[in-house]
Amino acid sequence: MKTEEKNAAPRVRIAVLGQANVGKSALTVRYLTKRYIGEYRSDTDLLYRQTVTVNNAPIDVEIVDISGETTDSPLPVEQVEWSDACVLVYSITDRQSFEYAHAALQRLLKTGRPTTLLANKADLEHLRQVEESEGRKAASEGSCAFYEVSAVDNTAGLYQAFDSLLAECRAAQQHQPKARKFSVSKMLGTLIGSAAGKQHPPPLPVGGGTVVEFHKSDLHRTRVLSRRPNFAATASL
Repeated sequence: MKTEEKNAAPRVRIAVLGQANVGKSALTVRYLTKRYIGEYRSDTDLLYRQTVTVNNAPIDVEIVDISGETTDSPLPVEQVEWSDACVLVYSITDRQSFEYAHAALQRLLKTGRPTTLLANKADLEHLRQVEESEGRKAASEGSCAFYEVSAVDNTAGLYQAFDSLLAECRAAQQHQPKARKFSVSKMLGTLIGSAAGKQHPPPLPVGGGTVVEFHKSDLHRTRVLSRRPNFAATASL
């Protein structure tokens, strides 16, 4: 068991946040699969699991894609507390989504989590409501990286945004190693595994990885269960 843990790829958890219809799912799937899918179930929270290569090293990444229904509050606490880092998305064609992202960024700054601000839909320049300079200023105020990207056009900045964030998290893990008695991700798999059979099949295939539907309360349960010393995770990822 110790040998397996030693050889296992490091795990990084990312929460993708933002209002509805800004392209969170499209960006996530484009990063993981290099494919663009334009239509998604915006009322469903999804958890993606996949192994990616960053700086020639494998990293097991888990990405929570939060539906638009959960973005009325200033900041989705469960997802942020679960994550190692956050990607905050707004659309350059929707000023309200930018204002939400700007306010959320100020709150994320207080959590100390690495965050990247993504301005999506750069391909819709003729519908622009938010200037690039505004996004850069907001990112500067929030002490985070900024990229203006397009999930449709497969812009290089999209991959750089996620890769840089994963590399930053991995570097932090190496400097501050924390031994875990069990995997929170495996625990999450245990929680949602029994319900998976009752749900529709995952709507978005991810090459080389998995995607499952879940409820944000599952993230809270993982934190509660992690404090139970006798708990044993049984799911295999």
